[in-house]
Order: sequence, then structure tokens, then C-alpha cells
Amino acid sequence: MALTELLEAYLATVEAKDDFLTDAAAIEAIAAILAEDAVDAEDPTNEEIEAAIADYLTDARGDLNGFTAVGTTTTVLAGDSDRVVAAKIEQITEDLEEAVADAQEDVNDVRGLNGRIDTLLNRKSQLEASAEAATKLDVALNAEIAKFEVATADLTVGDLEIVYGTAGERGTFAVRDATTTAEVYLEVKDGKVVVGETGKGLAGIDALLAAGQALYSGLVSADTALTNFETALLRVVQLEAESEVDGYDGSIDDLVAADYYTQDTSGPGGVWGVDGDGKAEDPTIDLEAGPLTAGSISQTLIDARLELSAFQVVVEAYLEAKSLSEQLEALEDDIDDALDALEDAGFFVTVVDDSVDGTIEDDVFLYVEDTEATGLEITNFSDEGSDVLYVGDAFAQLTRLEDEADLSAERLGSNDVREIFVQQDGNNTILFIEAEAAAGGDRNLDEITTITLTGVNADDLVLENGFISIA
Repeated sequence: MALTELLEAYLATVEAKDDFLTDAAAIEAIAAILAEDAVDAEDPTNEEIEAAIADYLTDARGDLNGFTAVGTTTTVLAGDSDRVVAAKIEQITEDLEEAVADAQEDVNDVRGLNGRIDTLLNRKSQLEASAEAATKLDVALNAEIAKFEVATADLTVGDLEIVYGTAGERGTFAVRDATTTAEVYLEVKDGKVVVGETGKGLAGIDALLAAGQALYSGLVSADTALTNFETALLRVVQLEAESEVDGYDGSIDDLVAADYYTQDTSGPGGVWGVDGDGKAEDPTIDLEAGPLTAGSISQTLIDARLELSAFQVVVEAYLEAKSLSEQLEALEDDIDDALDALEDAGFFVTVVDDSVDGTIEDDVFLYVEDTEATGLEITNFSDEGSDVLYVGDAFAQLTRLEDEADLSAERLGSNDVREIFVQQDGNNTILFIEAEAAAGGDRNLDEITTITLTGVNADDLVLENGFISIA
């Protein structure tokens, strides 16, 4: 196979890995890790994404190892092989499904109880989702408040505060001056957030209004979700008690929801709370209080279903993390194989990802598009051998710059084709390689890769069939 074909095959493997990492960074679990660890979570480096994948697998395997449940005696151990882990996952799943089936038999004997338990668990999920959403919307509104305070600094707008109102009574929701509370920037009228008199006509008020309306709606939704959850909870207790407790003839009006679950009002405005990762706290259900006692058939089924659901979540995360890790490993193997093919064909290939040196051989230096490396340099280029730098077929020619030209200050080159600008810098030559055609014309150095060839005369360089060499 010709050198060009081998190089293009190698570059294709690098591009495949880059594409994979870009897609991986958008996965929720990976994005959450990058938000904590990456220097710029909006534009993480490949190395940061790879580290996030490794961390995800470590965390997911740790959660799998640490999973225990009443419905099974099997546990995954840290030293278990992949084959053993797969077998244990299957066994634990079977155990938990059997526990659900056993509990289901008792509940099936009470007409309508299955449906009420289904509704309760759905309402539980809705409560958790609404709490997470309200917390995010609260963060968003506080961010808009910070921007608004900056935009109106010359108007001496003071520090603003959010008035959340109370559960079920969100009509007092407002954004106002924390000191001069009569200065209201947002308020609620007829169930809708509007601009208050103080906020009318101010810069940034529209964005503040949108964020305020979103949070207000989120708080109302969270309040409703809690009410629906509590109602569903009491309907389960009432029906089971009516069927299973001798002499019971009560209604849900005789029951207090707080007796049957752990409450958490630590979220914004007293809505359901979330943990440090933004996940809703678990509203642990405990039906075994009056009129029900230990051995509640509803409680047994709820516990079994929640255990199975929790295990499925842990397994799903583990399998996703494992798959990502395996895909990454396979892509890295492809890259290694492509390099091996070049070496087997007798070519001395060096990827330009740092400061690299030429040898006495005929070196082939390889420019990788979209490289994240900086300070790229090739020393001893063609000092002894006949070296080449492969840049691919996207460039038709080298564009010589005057020694005093400044790409950061001047609009240079064409906006229609990608170019490689060549400039003499003392005894060295600097190559400015465009990632997009308009980079030189737009003075966009973020889209230009710089490679320095030490001891090379710019006028001696030629570009032919994607290879830069000394004529």
C-alpha cells in the first residue's frame, strides 16, 4: 500500500476516535463528570473525556459492587471477572423479579390495589423529576439575576432576592430589591409572572422575566407533584387497610400523609430537596404505621419493585460505562494497528503532537487535523534525511506571508479555500494551517494550528500531493 493510503488510513482512525469522544461527551453521565473536572466543560479536551469515561466505569462498577437488596443474597465483588459479573447480574435480576412476583400475588387478591400502587410509584417519579427541574430553574434564575445586576449597575440597582412564596401559595412569588423590598422587578398577577413597576424598561428585564416565569411554573408543578404523591400514598393505605384490617372503615381524610414517608423540603421555596449531584432525595415510603402494621402487602410489593428498579438503573449505568470503555479501547487499537502498518511498510512516522525531532532517516511527519496540542515544533527537519510533513489533500498551495505580517491583526488569505500560510521567523519557518477556509480572513487564531520548522528557509518549502518538503 502506498504511503499516502497508509497515512490516510491512520488519520481515519484518529478521526473516528475524535468523533467517538465528541459523542461521548454529550452523554449525561459523562457530561456530569466533565462539569466537575474539565477546565472548560463546554469544550473539554480529548484527554478529559477519556478520563471521564474511565471515572464513569470506576464509579458504575463501584455502585454495582456495593448493591445489596433484601430480595437477593448474591452480590458482585470487586475482584469478579466480566464473565462472573454478567452471571451475577443475571442471578440478581432473577431473584429480584421473583421477589416482585411473590409480592404481587398477595396484592392481586385486593381488587384495585395494583392500580393504586402503580399510580403511587408514578407519582413518586414525577415528584422527583419536578424537584430536580425546579432546582435547575432556580439556578438559572439566580444566574439571570447576576447578569441583570451587572447590566443595571449604573442605575444603582441593589442586590436582588427571590421571594418564593410557600407551597400551594405561590402568588407572592417575586424578584425584588433585598433591602428596599418595595422595589419589585418581577411579580405574579393572575397566575402569571409579569414585570413589576421598578423593572419596566430596564436592560435585561426580558431575560429575567423568562427565567422568573420558568421558576414560578416549576415551583407550582413541584407543589402539585407533592400533593398528587401524598394523595396516591393515602389511597394505597386506605384501600389495603379497608381490605386487610379487621374493623377498619376509614377514609383518606382520616389519614396523615406525613406518617407514611420521609419528608424533605430543602429545595428552593420549600419544594422537595435534591442531593449534591442534583438528584432528588428519595421520599422513602413506610406504610407500616396505623392502621397498617408490619407485613403490609403494599409495602412488600413497593419495596420489591423499587429494589428491582434501583438495580436496573445500576446495571444500565455499568453496561453503558463498560461499553464506552470497550469502544474507546477498540478505537485506540485501530490507531495502533494503523501505525504498525506504516512501520511494517518501512516508513518512519512521527505524529506532530509536541516538539519532535528529525532523525538521519527519511522521516514522515504527520499533521493531525483538529489537534489540541500547542507549541508544535519540528527540529532537524531534513537536516540529514529527506523529510516530509503530510498535511493531506485539503490544501492546494502554500501562501507566503511577509515577515512582518500578523494573522491576529490582519485579514489575510481567501475565505473560499483552506490555506497554509508560511512565514519566515529568523532562522525558522512558521506554518499556519487553517482548520477552516475563513480563519485567516477572520483573524481567528483558534482555527489555525501553528507548526515551527527550526532552521528552515520558508522559500525552500514546497507542497505536492499533500506533502510539505524542502525543494
